[in-house]
Amino acid sequence: MDYLIFAAAIILTTTFNSIYNYMGKKRIDGVAGRFVCLTCVFSAGAATMLFFIFPGGSLSAYTLIMGVVFGVFLVSNSVFLIYSLSIGPMALVNLIVSCSMLIPAFSGLLVWKEKVTVSQLAGIVVMIFALVLCADVIGGKSSPSKGGRKWIAASLFTAFLTGSLGVVQKVFQMYGDIDETSEFIAVSFAVGAFGAFLMFLFFKKTAAGKEGSAGKQAKSGRFPLDFWIISLAAGCILGVLNYMNLYLINVFAALLFFPIYHGGNILLSAISGRVVFGEKMNRAQTLGFFLGIAAILLLGNIFDLFAATGLS
Repeated sequence: MDYLIFAAAIILTTTFNSIYNYMGKKRIDGVAGRFVCLTCVFSAGAATMLFFIFPGGSLSAYTLIMGVVFGVFLVSNSVFLIYSLSIGPMALVNLIVSCSMLIPAFSGLLVWKEKVTVSQLAGIVVMIFALVLCADVIGGKSSPSKGGRKWIAASLFTAFLTGSLGVVQKVFQMYGDIDETSEFIAVSFAVGAFGAFLMFLFFKKTAAGKEGSAGKQAKSGRFPLDFWIISLAAGCILGVLNYMNLYLINVFAALLFFPIYHGGNILLSAISGRVVFGEKMNRAQTLGFFLGIAAILLLGNIFDLFAATGLS
């Protein structure tokens, strides 16, 4: 049963990323629109989390403060993720964002004196080669990414923000009440919704001053019905997914959970990007994609997993 939940979590993660990909490419035009979408996503996510933890939830001052900090990073991360997906291929964006697991690893090395394994160091080297191939910096004139690699920079910054989220969550888990993890996430979603709404108010005047439908939508607040439905549905998925992941992290060892979770999501994202959205990768990017999956497994200490399960 736990493995079925694990598989469902990976599928839901890809579904959520596919929704962001669809919204970024098809339904959102402009910064203001992104923040309206995120307001809906985080509001629905917070409501879903409250459904799971109410009644009986507790909230300490430390959890509240850390939830606020996490929420600020969360909304920043999400807006850059949607932007990255709006201009780049889904499979490669998710691959680059998965590099975020480097940041908690190195923060553990520098701050908490945790050990970085040989496997992780090898994963860093492989990931560098993968990123070079994904960016196709040595490609020819036929390269589809030639001259248009803004998505690489946006994806790398998204990876930095995602890794920072991991550090904040790690600090909370080390020094906070682990039984208040659901409340911590619910607070972060509520802060994310409030922050996204404030940012929408800030950017809507700029958007309204521009010509085109995006400015008119931001000024009037009249987005298509499917925009609201899909955004709220994404938020519900996000809430359920976080609750599932909290359960799975307690059931599966970290060295099993993270490489399989990230690797499975990257593979399904590639399928979704190709089949649903018709996104293509050239040969160099395809090679970089599979090298990236190998790097993720190395960063997740895949050899330690083999040793622990008696496979080596």
